[in-house]
Formats: sequence, structure tokens, C-alpha cells
Amino acid sequence: IREADVTVFVTDGQDELTSADRAAVQLLRQSKKPVIYAANKADSPSKDAEAFELYRLGVKKVHAVSALHGRGIGDLEAAIVDAIPPRPEPPPDDEK
Repeated sequence: IREADVTVFVTDGQDELTSADRAAVQLLRQSKKPVIYAANKADSPSKDAEAFELYRLGVKKVHAVSALHGRGIGDLEAAIVDAIPPRPEPPPDDEK
């Protein structure tokens, strides 16, 4: 976590969160770094409601995805790219 620019937390959207999942969410919150939350196995829009148990923990945005079907992957990728902090500009050659 210390070395990451962005962390992606993926949970199984068809299963209840475990105590380890809850502890991981708390740890990630304490890191003060960007975290993208994804609930996998949201194979259809009807499965989305089942995938959002993370909202009960106060997570503001959960990406419902299906790795098997590719559903929601583009939105997840865009969220990751958007969360990556900009790299500092390198000093000009005359300051090296």
C-alpha cells in the first residue's frame, strides 16, 4: 500500500464480505491513498444490487464488474487511470 499510487480492492460480489475484507477496507481508508472498489461477478444488471455490500461500509463508489464477461471493465480502467496522481515534472536539464 505504501508504494502504490492507487489500490484496487476487488471483492466477490456474490458473497458476503468476510472479516478480512472489512479489515482490508479499514486499512485502505487509513492509508489516505486513492482506492478503487470493485465487486466482481456482477454478470448482469440484476446482479448489481448483490454486488454492493461495500456501500454498507461507507464506500462511496463501487464498480460492478464481471471479469468473465468483460462487463464494467472499461469503467473500472477509466477510474484507475483517473485516480493515478500526476507525476512531478522532471527538472529542466540546466538544473541537474
